[in-house]
Amino acid sequence: MKRSKDILPHYLPFKSVSYTRQFLHTIYEKRSVKEPLSFSYKNSYPFCYYIEHGRKFYEQAFSAPYELKPIFLFYGAIQLCKAALLTIDENYPQNSEVLAHGLSSRKRKSQQYTFSQDTVLIQKRGLFSYATHQLFHLPTLEGQKFKMMDLLVQLVDLRELIKQLYQINTCYPIIKITQDVYGVSEQLLDDLQINVSQYFQCLKDEITPLDNQKKKQGIFMFQLKKSRLSQLTCTLIDSENRYYLPSIKKSYKSLPEILVHLMLLYNLSMIARYETEWWNELHLHQTSNDLPMIHAFLDFTQTSFPDRLAALLFDPLFI
Repeated sequence: MKRSKDILPHYLPFKSVSYTRQFLHTIYEKRSVKEPLSFSYKNSYPFCYYIEHGRKFYEQAFSAPYELKPIFLFYGAIQLCKAALLTIDENYPQNSEVLAHGLSSRKRKSQQYTFSQDTVLIQKRGLFSYATHQLFHLPTLEGQKFKMMDLLVQLVDLRELIKQLYQINTCYPIIKITQDVYGVSEQLLDDLQINVSQYFQCLKDEITPLDNQKKKQGIFMFQLKKSRLSQLTCTLIDSENRYYLPSIKKSYKSLPEILVHLMLLYNLSMIARYETEWWNELHLHQTSNDLPMIHAFLDFTQTSFPDRLAALLFDPLFI
């Protein structure tokens, strides 16, 4: 177990209300909020409380058995999201609609149920939809269903385990060739079942091919139309800030990683609370690939989600 002082280190400054007040004041000024000083005073305590509440959930998650981890991690993540929303909406929460989860999962009736094939449905209202719009400026996802495996393959840190368990290649690393030239394995095209021309046509607004004479064996190369790799809509990033291109077509409509974590955590927390028989049998009998996949995700998210949200909060482009 990690000691509490090691948990969520990026958020330690927010134990100080005076620091938090200045942090919010700076953000509100940059966002041209009317009366930024007044709102920074009003929201500094709620912001600190959201962070501290989230910290305590994460502290419990680190020491909890896997059977209980999803509950602590989901509610910890929700509290951190509420703090982030205060930086975008100085009046958050304006009504009770933005406090609901905004997600739903189906009732499990089939004896052949597997977590990897389960789905989560996005509701019209609730914190998830509100965060989707406010934090990431995405259009509404209302009514869309997301399969758990389609979400898991977007988490590049889980790629090796997914390959072992399901024989699926989820992505390939982007190789830096020169200062402004990048490459990726041609195997990516085989997995996607398209040719080079089709691939570049799909991403024509983001990357541009190099001339054929500059190809290296087994690698196709490209230049960016964006200023950096992280701005590509399809780029996957691991916990070491290494970049990958997905080799699964659905991943080219990928969501911000924070939203992927939230959907997975929501469903797992619902299972842990309400599907007690299936959940405990999974842990007791270890009969499914679901178990190592779920445990790997829970280990990953308890450090990755707070880090990703902290990076968003402190990103100068965000504030």
